[in-house]
Amino acid sequence: MTHARHKAPARMARLDPRRADKVVVLTGVVMLSVAVLGASFGPPPVAAPRALALAEARATSIVAPTADESADLRELRQDAILQASRGADRTTAVPAPVPAPIAPPPVAPLPVTTTAYTTVAVNLRAAASSDSDVLAVLDPGAEIAVTGKAAADYVEIVHDARLAWVYAAYVTDTPLTADADEDVAEDVGAVSGAPCASGSGVESGLTTNAVAVHRAVCALFPGVTAYGGLRPGDGGEHGSGHALDIMVPTDLGNQIVEYLQPRAGELGILELIWRQRIWSSERASDGWRWMEDRGSATANHYDHVHVTVG
Repeated sequence: MTHARHKAPARMARLDPRRADKVVVLTGVVMLSVAVLGASFGPPPVAAPRALALAEARATSIVAPTADESADLRELRQDAILQASRGADRTTAVPAPVPAPIAPPPVAPLPVTTTAYTTVAVNLRAAASSDSDVLAVLDPGAEIAVTGKAAADYVEIVHDARLAWVYAAYVTDTPLTADADEDVAEDVGAVSGAPCASGSGVESGLTTNAVAVHRAVCALFPGVTAYGGLRPGDGGEHGSGHALDIMVPTDLGNQIVEYLQPRAGELGILELIWRQRIWSSERASDGWRWMEDRGSATANHYDHVHVTVG
């Protein structure tokens, strides 16, 4: 088809206006094709010189095209389609405006704090409520940054660059010091069954095993002077005399439970509860297990060791 572009003028010279058989209006075909393509793809391209010449020749003569002329017309139509499509491809879409970025709200600076300390292992909460999520558990004696804000028995602190809350009863302004009773000899010896030197009034109404626990602890830890025993009307172990509370708010409670655990079989101990954790002889291999938060220091057993016996 490449020869058609160079020889198109020569072919136009051979057109015979007297050939009227099988008449077709070539001008209409070419112009209609260009018009349709122009409407579809945008402004039509400028016609090539030989396209105009052929259209002009056909405007003055109505003849049947020769084979070469038909080939030229097909090529012209294809050229028109190609040029129109290229014109459509060159159309540039206007991009949508890019919205300006929204600046994040300014972060409020953390308040000024003072140093305080936890007295026991304490829950770090997201809000000042016992129903709030626990973010972490702080160790006894942990240094904390207190903001001075308080609500519902809780104090606000700054922990890991965020605000949180701890139970106010477990916070002190001074670091913990070793308790005098922590100087207990490492070799605790045999379990004592002698009456407690400070009195045995708490033993009233207790079962034999509960009495044995009281006397063993009293003999080895004389610094403990308060106990809780029978509670008439209580629906739990305290109501039946199967429980003893050893009132000890300091780390001395750690030594007491460490003393009682290996002697659970000898003393008939079923459970120990201390600092919101529970240990049971039936599940001794599980070790200490965390309990749900019951709200106060007493309910969570931060100020006493609870012992249940069989």
